[in-house]
Amino acid sequence: MLHRMTPADRRVRQQEGKALDSSQRSDRNAQAWLALGLVGIAGLVIMTILVGSHVVIPFDKPFLDLASSWSSLDPVWNLFSTLGNLPMIPIGLGFVVWLWWKGRHREAIVVFLLLAAATATTEGLKVLLARPRPVVGSGANIIPGTEFSFPSGHSLEDVMILGIIGLKLWRRLSSQVIRWLYIVLAAAFVVVVEISRVALSTHYPSDMLAGIFGGLAALGLYAWFSRRGGWADRPPESEPR
Repeated sequence: MLHRMTPADRRVRQQEGKALDSSQRSDRNAQAWLALGLVGIAGLVIMTILVGSHVVIPFDKPFLDLASSWSSLDPVWNLFSTLGNLPMIPIGLGFVVWLWWKGRHREAIVVFLLLAAATATTEGLKVLLARPRPVVGSGANIIPGTEFSFPSGHSLEDVMILGIIGLKLWRRLSSQVIRWLYIVLAAAFVVVVEISRVALSTHYPSDMLAGIFGGLAALGLYAWFSRRGGWADRPPESEPR
């Protein structure tokens, strides 16, 4: 005897289908983030090998000459160079404290370890490769003790920290306006910081590119570990993802 499906049964089936679709989307997103992290790691490794082998990067000189010609905008470059450095670590550590306060202890640990790894990687590669900065000039905009240029700490930290915070906002907020407004503003800020460091002749464009790769690697790893059901998703969040 065939069982006739009741309206209640249909609603249950629909809810199960939506849950399955949501789970599949979450899995695809997680795989995409992991792929991004791996691409970032590979990109940073490749750039490190090229610079360490003293290979001439073809786009370095043209972009450096172009950006350096914008010296009339030096006050703007100085401002964004400072904003892209000094506030970033306090913002990142503040985010770690907020996560811990919200009970997201594993997620806080992941972010803290990524911040530490990013700092160690940046400073370690600077010392290891000892790539001189293109033109130091009067020494302005050079952080004391960081006479080497590869990779750019500004670039890595900005992409990593602003990206992690942006992903958290995207997962927690349902407002598309706020989501996209943050992404546009954060992306524009990173682009201007990238230009400022080259325009001030404190970095080669390849330094900035390597930093971007490193930041994307950290962002991808954060997204992977904090994905729904991931190691850092404890306790599980109920916010939209």
